[in-house]
Amino acid sequence: MRGLRNKIAIVAGAAPGNIGGATAVRLAQEGMKVTAADLNEAAARAVVDQIKSAGGHAMARAFDITDEASFAQLVDSTVKEFGGLDGLFNVAADLSPQNIGRDTDVITVPLDVWQHTIDVTLTGYMYGVRHSLPLLIKRGGGVIVNTTSSEVWMGETARVAYQTAKSGLVGLTRHTATLGGRHGVRCNLVAPAAARSAGGPSRRWWHSCSQMTPPT
Repeated sequence: MRGLRNKIAIVAGAAPGNIGGATAVRLAQEGMKVTAADLNEAAARAVVDQIKSAGGHAMARAFDITDEASFAQLVDSTVKEFGGLDGLFNVAADLSPQNIGRDTDVITVPLDVWQHTIDVTLTGYMYGVRHSLPLLIKRGGGVIVNTTSSEVWMGETARVAYQTAKSGLVGLTRHTATLGGRHGVRCNLVAPAAARSAGGPSRRWWHSCSQMTPPT
């Protein structure tokens, strides 16, 4: 990566040992100013401590991706702290046993699991797009990256809510790319497979990719 020095990014779902945390560290290494955001503020602070120990610029914020006002405040605080916004990485997912462990098939999945998964992994991402895209358009360019899953391209007999939410990101990303592209704003979708975390399985919800399965 080149040309990122002094650019500003939010990583929505950044905790140690997951894709979001690793991305925040890498972006800071490239010279970006990074807001590491997570439901667990202590986890976000751990990522920021790692960045600052290497001489990078970052701040930690706690936020709830299922709460639009919380996401809006995250964006606002980043702009106030760093003076703008150039990129958003949506990477949150609830992989806790209490949620993903109960995400069965279309016949038996509990409705609370279905709704919560949609709220976190689809509607929550939309909140991020909704509140960051106008700023990027006004700035004359930028990028939004949404994280789907390799499970979207495979048929499985379990995790129907997870696969449905992640599939919905295809439409959200295409819409955002079409809308933002006219103003120099890109929107991309990444679909990682399984990722081994540094700290093992997390019991905190929507810490992105903090378990071996399912992939995110």
